[in-house]
Amino acid sequence: MILFKVNHYVGAMPGGKQRQANLAILLDRAKEFQKISFKGLFNFINFVEKLKSSSNDLGVAKILGENDNVVRIMSIHKSKGLEFPAVIIAGMGKQFNLRDCSEAIVFHKDLGFGPKYVNAALRTYSDTIAKTAIKNKVKMENLAEEMRILYVACTRAKDKLIMVGSARDLAGTAEKWTNVISPYTLGKGQNYLDWVCPVLMRHKDARALRELAEVTWEVGNIMEDDSKWIVEVIDRSHINLEEGKKKINNQFKNLLQNYKFHTTPQNKEFIANRLDWRYEHEFATKIPSKVSVSEIKNLQGKDLESMATRSFPALVKRPGFMEGKKKFTGAEIGTITHFVLRHLSLTKVNSLEEIEKQLKEMVAKELLKAEEVAAVDVEKLFKFFTSNLGKRILSAEKVYREVPFILVRKACEIIEGLDDCHEELLIQGVIDLYFIEGDELVLVDYKTDHISSDNRDEVIAKYQVQVELYKEALEKIKGRRVKESYLFLLDADEAVKV
Repeated sequence: MILFKVNHYVGAMPGGKQRQANLAILLDRAKEFQKISFKGLFNFINFVEKLKSSSNDLGVAKILGENDNVVRIMSIHKSKGLEFPAVIIAGMGKQFNLRDCSEAIVFHKDLGFGPKYVNAALRTYSDTIAKTAIKNKVKMENLAEEMRILYVACTRAKDKLIMVGSARDLAGTAEKWTNVISPYTLGKGQNYLDWVCPVLMRHKDARALRELAEVTWEVGNIMEDDSKWIVEVIDRSHINLEEGKKKINNQFKNLLQNYKFHTTPQNKEFIANRLDWRYEHEFATKIPSKVSVSEIKNLQGKDLESMATRSFPALVKRPGFMEGKKKFTGAEIGTITHFVLRHLSLTKVNSLEEIEKQLKEMVAKELLKAEEVAAVDVEKLFKFFTSNLGKRILSAEKVYREVPFILVRKACEIIEGLDDCHEELLIQGVIDLYFIEGDELVLVDYKTDHISSDNRDEVIAKYQVQVELYKEALEKIKGRRVKESYLFLLDADEAVKV
């Protein structure tokens, strides 16, 4: 409790974050000191005093976080997985480290080792075929690793990527970059510039490199690419120019610091137009870009504000052993039933025993848990397959289950209350089942909702839009007519023609 109050107290002092971090690291060091043989507050204070007298302080705690707005200098390996608004890749002209290939004996994990041949009589030595082969193999593997590192470096930037490299004879090196690009020339590369510049040389924005190499290529040799590059060739003479730019920048800095702003009606209008601007299609930003077929019924009757705040499933679920035994919800039972109907073999559904046997096999193969199978009403499934519609499915030429699709429709056609809206929606869904009968298709969508005399018509009306979208998507995908569409209510053992 005392440390907690002290921590809050120092946090209100100048440099509070650093003071709090120092207190935290002091506590960690005290805990580590407590683990050794010399324990107690007295011995710990003596330890700290000795550190102070010997000027061997352990330093201050680091308070920088990953999201702090600072410039970070790091190796390419450490930057893996991170992203930054602007990235500078320095040292592009540094030579690759290929010293492993120049040793007297080279080694490889698969090819073994390659020694030199020594002629004792002539007092000479030369490379053996084994050494030459292993040396080339090691070199190619090292270059492949360097290429992966370059890829990591180039993909760290979000907005701007700056590449910096130097070469001794830049004109001669640029002439080498004009050679035909091939695996052989890439294998001869000695640094990152030898990989990037031969490609960049053929970009429309790299005229400075082509002028340096004194080449004039026709339009056909210049690649058509939408990327934007700024290529600058800097030599020692530019250093004096940079000093002059600094003086000019200082003049602008002084002008801005001492600037006296005079408001004029023209400035007022200009600023007002900029700050009061509103996006012309602001309502479109509140319409979802993609919805599932099952979500469409939830969008009816909602305003734009409620559409913009859609609910998303939790990213982290608790492990099953922490959940304990629980009763499945209606939606969960529906998901399990759909999974079973997808994986049941249609040649083995002629009896309750055959269906139960298949469910036990699903548990044995760990497709489902035993408690999930227990939630499935096997009798309802058997009645589905023995119904008139089920018999047509079993006797059909071909049956397709769980068919995904994406359909494009105008938002005003799907969401009520939108007028003159030309925004498009991606509708994503999965067709439960359809089968081929003759040259036409029959669509089946089964539901596990509880059905009573009071809600039967309401349930059918709720899912009618979905079935119509399934029908439209299926006819567009297969190029065939859907002659019949059915909504099979498993709870009521009833097939409803839609």
